[in-house]
Amino acid sequence: MQTLIVFFILGISIPNPFKLVRELQAHKVLYREERINDQYRSPWNWTFVGPEGGEVLWAVSHPNSNGSALAITIGDVWRTTDGGANWELVLPDIWPQAGMMSTPATGIVVDGGEQVLITLDAGQNWTPVHNCYDFQTGTFDVIDTVIYFVDSFPLRVWQSTNSGLTWQLRGTIDSLDYADAIAHIPGAPSWIWLVGHNSSNDSIAYILNSQDYGATWTFIDTIIASDINDFQQDPWDIWHTMICTDRGIYQATSGTGPWSLMAEPFIYGLYQPVDLEFIGNDTVLVSSVLNPGIFIGVNNFGIWFFNQVENREVCGKMSPGGVNTFYCGSLGQGVFKSTDKGQTWSIQKNNLYAQTLISRGAASQVPDSTLYFVEFGGNVYQTSDWGANWAELQDFLFYGSAIETAPTDPNFIIVSALNIAVVGKL
Repeated sequence: MQTLIVFFILGISIPNPFKLVRELQAHKVLYREERINDQYRSPWNWTFVGPEGGEVLWAVSHPNSNGSALAITIGDVWRTTDGGANWELVLPDIWPQAGMMSTPATGIVVDGGEQVLITLDAGQNWTPVHNCYDFQTGTFDVIDTVIYFVDSFPLRVWQSTNSGLTWQLRGTIDSLDYADAIAHIPGAPSWIWLVGHNSSNDSIAYILNSQDYGATWTFIDTIIASDINDFQQDPWDIWHTMICTDRGIYQATSGTGPWSLMAEPFIYGLYQPVDLEFIGNDTVLVSSVLNPGIFIGVNNFGIWFFNQVENREVCGKMSPGGVNTFYCGSLGQGVFKSTDKGQTWSIQKNNLYAQTLISRGAASQVPDSTLYFVEFGGNVYQTSDWGANWAELQDFLFYGSAIETAPTDPNFIIVSALNIAVVGKL
């Protein structure tokens, strides 16, 4: 019982990195200027020596796209055409806030300049198709030719019925200050749910519903949650929906609610769900900040049981990418890939030098040719040949931020993680 209490306190106290990203998005102009200034700080040409991977906020693909996928970081978009074995940079120096592949070739990204960019060749070329203001959220993780997103204040609801080529303003919402998530039923796009907040009370989330393509909205329910990370509808039961929050997972079995908090995930170590994907009737995949990793949930006679199948990294948004295949972003390793419907996961990061979400990581001083590096995700690497080769040593740290070696012993390191000093000899 004491262990559960400790993890619950950690779950509500550890900052959600995706919330921090949204806060950084409010200052994206300053960040973009910093990125531009970085290009002129040194007269030398630098070659990246690793380690590969980095923070990937979102992995994007399509159920019928066996080889193509996108990796969305805080400052770039990468793509693979060989199932994740190799990656190439296709959209540098933008602020990709959301993304999807609505067909195997058609993909959409909203950049920091508030442009909606679309690709018709699986990510090789991109064209702006729409301008928005203060982008909030979208149905970019619903595989459908119909797409919605919300921007501006008061909130404006936009719809595309042709995979993002053209956009139409459907309606406005005056009762909320900002929107967290929006969801619709594929094939029945007139029925939409939206979750949002008012700045007067950030702990209460409001659920609204529209049955006329977003023109008019009706209040349905409230839930206790500050961070709304995902809102998913069950393809096998269109009235069964789940919402991932910083308080856990809420679910409803009716289109009009109510949404009730599922207590069972906490028993199995799932405290801060980030993304949820239905993989079968009464079966889901859930990526998590705390405990870090990926879980499979199975509903047995109304009770959900969760089993952790991946624990090497804090995981981000997931996406289907072929038969029984899923891609998942992570905050340190790069991209995870599963080819057995989420049972096992491998790391795909060759040539993927992702931009960091909040920190670029930290390196120790070099006493000889030995150097240590800790990623923001908490993975510790060592090189003894000036960076030509790297060995991954530990992944036990959470949000690692600094690393130092003892002057007399390069194998004695001090690492900070969440303001906790970890001292030891490797």
